[in-house]
Amino acid sequence: MRSFHALPLLGATRDMPAPVKAGFEALFQHSLPTGDLSFSGRALDSFFAPDGPLAAAQTEAAAAFAAEAAFFGTCGTTVSNRAALLALARDGGRVLIDGASHQSVMFTATAAQLPMTIIEPVDVKGCALTDVDSMAGRLSAAAHSGKPYAVAVITATSYDGYILDMRNVLRRLVEASPSTALLIDSAWGAVHSFSGRLRRYTALSAVNELRSAKIKLPPIVVTSSAHKTLCALSCSPAGLQLNFHIGVSTQDADDLVQALRGLAHRAGSTASVRLAPVFGSTVDHYVVPYPPGIPIAVPGDTWCERKQQAALREEAAGAHIFHVDQPARVEAPL
Repeated sequence: MRSFHALPLLGATRDMPAPVKAGFEALFQHSLPTGDLSFSGRALDSFFAPDGPLAAAQTEAAAAFAAEAAFFGTCGTTVSNRAALLALARDGGRVLIDGASHQSVMFTATAAQLPMTIIEPVDVKGCALTDVDSMAGRLSAAAHSGKPYAVAVITATSYDGYILDMRNVLRRLVEASPSTALLIDSAWGAVHSFSGRLRRYTALSAVNELRSAKIKLPPIVVTSSAHKTLCALSCSPAGLQLNFHIGVSTQDADDLVQALRGLAHRAGSTASVRLAPVFGSTVDHYVVPYPPGIPIAVPGDTWCERKQQAALREEAAGAHIFHVDQPARVEAPL
């Protein structure tokens, strides 16, 4: 399946197979060009206390995803994971974290000083995947000891395209520790709720299946990014395609794009191998782990212990660390 990863919609449709493109155009019809516009303030609704279009949209989204309620967040699933984890573990309870989870989960638990246990992922053909057996076993042991975990965090979809069968996973986790709240990171799986073939594997479908079976459920929060579809990284005749979210100036965006043009041949060349910058030195290039594709350092940053540890964590999690030179600025002719 190939679809779009992020806005703009118009740019995404150009690379879609004809049948998929036709489906998108039929869905959006004449509103497709306006889908890239942003509205805020009175033109939309109150973000914190919506009672107009935003409230109606959240109600419709909940129905579409078969959830009890939906809340729109900003800044993607990274911030949504933080909000959800802090809400579920507001009393400072212990947290069991799937080691394949996004770094936002670990960062939040660390910042909030939550006692956490991380279950290392298992390696399947070079991909780091959730160790469901260990997660369930640790939850069960804690529950039987009388000290259950307050929250368990699990990743439903991986960067590499693996999808957990949440029908089985969710049942096992709930049976292992009925009182443990669950935070399910499904950042890459929002589109699966609308797939006849994949819907059955989604977390919310599993929740409704367990509810229909009269199984008592703990609080369950599912986070997802509606603009992600597990196709951010794709191999095509044109080569490797990388997607970045850049909220900076046009010049900075142009610099990064120019630098990335040399990424493919640099990645496979021994001449491109570079040592990590020296502590305290000024970084003169981009240090980019992929996935997720978010620079750890950019030209002008000071290389410190925090950046070094971030690079080591990403590398240990299976990311490739790219050192990309800063492109020379080209002055536009007058």
